Amino acid sequence: MARLGIPDLEDRCHRYPRNVGWHAAARDDRAGARGPTARADRDEPTTALDATVQAQILELIRQIQREEGIAVVLVTHDIAVVASVADRVIVLYAGQVAEEGIAMDVLTRPVHPYTRGLLASVPDFRSDERATTREIPGLPPSQIRLEPGCRFADRCELVEPGCRKHRPPLQSISVSANPHRVACPVVIRREGIAVHV
Repeated sequence: MARLGIPDLEDRCHRYPRNVGWHAAARDDRAGARGPTARADRDEPTTALDATVQAQILELIRQIQREEGIAVVLVTHDIAVVASVADRVIVLYAGQVAEEGIAMDVLTRPVHPYTRGLLASVPDFRSDERATTREIPGLPPSQIRLEPGCRFADRCELVEPGCRKHRPPLQSISVSANPHRVACPVVIRREGIAVHV
């Protein structure tokens, strides 16, 4: 906890979390600083934080990762966080892997229709053009009764009858020299993307 920058650390270690203060408890929890492990899982570590505290948390996670030599798994909906810290990305939709690969490949050359829709729904403020976004039509599937096929089928512009019947396999494809996998045989076929067997 010393790396978290919490004053009076010796005293605070003996207090209940409710007596430590929200920011200190959040720093400890969000940074995953409870001891060295082979992996630290952080679920939405920057949600509801202002930009300054968010930057501090992300830098602290990177520092702990470097010093401890651990892998960090971040679960987030924040594309900016993904772009700033991730080496690899796995895009999930309703619990199914839609696409995975090197972060910059997935973020700059998305293949799966959901990944493309997700990225199109986030404004690009770096562009000189007026920031425009697109929403993904429809609603996410009910988690109570999931269909056997692609869970994105009801919202997909490329949907075909087979998409609703069979879960699409993750296939290794060529997007760059880096490993990349996608679970959409329709986009692979329509765009002529090379598949590695």
